[in-house]
Amino acid sequence: QTENPSVCMTTNLKRCQSEFDTILGFDTTLDWTNSFDLTQAINNYADDGITNILNLCYARSYFYQCLGAQYASCVSLYNLLDQDGSTASQAYNYVQTFHSLDFLCNAGFEEALNQYQCMKYVPKGSPDYDACVNNFSTKLGQQPQQFCSHVNETSLCIQNAYSKGCQATDPRGAGWFGCENFRQSFEETCGETSRCFVH
Repeated sequence: QTENPSVCMTTNLKRCQSEFDTILGFDTTLDWTNSFDLTQAINNYADDGITNILNLCYARSYFYQCLGAQYASCVSLYNLLDQDGSTASQAYNYVQTFHSLDFLCNAGFEEALNQYQCMKYVPKGSPDYDACVNNFSTKLGQQPQQFCSHVNETSLCIQNAYSKGCQATDPRGAGWFGCENFRQSFEETCGETSRCFVH
């Protein structure tokens, strides 16, 4: 029987996720049902150095190949919201985390390696970045129907935060990275509502 790529087979997703976790030395129970813990483990791992970024990208590539044609349907809000034990916030965070990894390990890879030291600081220690994310959360609560507009606005805000945070290295490249990383996390939901430019 041929597998339908538009249908995610949960057994495959569980197996591939467990293997991703094993490659990185994570607890193999980390998956979409506890995605905030998975994201924290990924962030902590990435913060330990460039070698870990390379290992993380290897694990992401393995996960992608393991799921094969089912990757897009498995790493999807529409799929995860139907899974037992998954909440909307956990499902969203899981999808956002893997979209962010996709960007980091592909289009954003060179920029991430070149500016590793300053760019790892921005999401953790920049008041400007925190203000962007907090404003995004507030606006979503007040005007959820304007979701994609808020994504666009926040992408540009994050671009400025990364540019400011990496002023001493390459602010334009860092700004593009931050903007695209955030924007691409929502591309499945919003389509291509905005573009991030190096300026």
